[in-house]
This record gives sequence, structure tokens and C-alpha cells, in this order.
Amino acid sequence: MEHTFVPAAGSVTACAVVHHHVAPEPPTPFVVVEIALDAGPVVRSLLRGASPDTVVIGGRVTGAVDDAGRFAFVAVG
Repeated sequence: MEHTFVPAAGSVTACAVVHHHVAPEPPTPFVVVEIALDAGPVVRSLLRGASPDTVVIGGRVTGAVDDAGRFAFVAVG
């Protein structure tokens, strides 16, 4: 098995809003999305900066690292 670089860009195929969970981070509610990456794989991730009513199936996302060094996807456009 080899490591392969896959660009962190794709389209949202599904989403779920988490209203309650045990950990203090991230604060609720937060959005978890399933993303079909442009390179082929499908991944699940947090969608940072999104409110539950703004997530669009088919919407474009890209990967980003915040100031604390945490990776998540963010909506494009």
C-alpha cells in the first residue's frame, strides 16, 4: 500500500446535524458531511462555519486548517 496525495476538494453528498454529544468541542449544533472528493474517495468530516440550514447537497467544499491546526472542510462560495 502506498500513500497518495488527494486534494481536499469535492461535493457534499449527505449531511447530519449533531445537537448533543459528550465532548465540549466542537460546540453544538455542528454539521457532519459526507463528501465525494474530486479525486474519487468519499470521506466524512465536520463542515466548519456552516449552520444547519445553509448546507446544500451538491455544494462545493474545500479543506482548511484553522488557527489551532485542526482540519475540516468549509463551503466554497
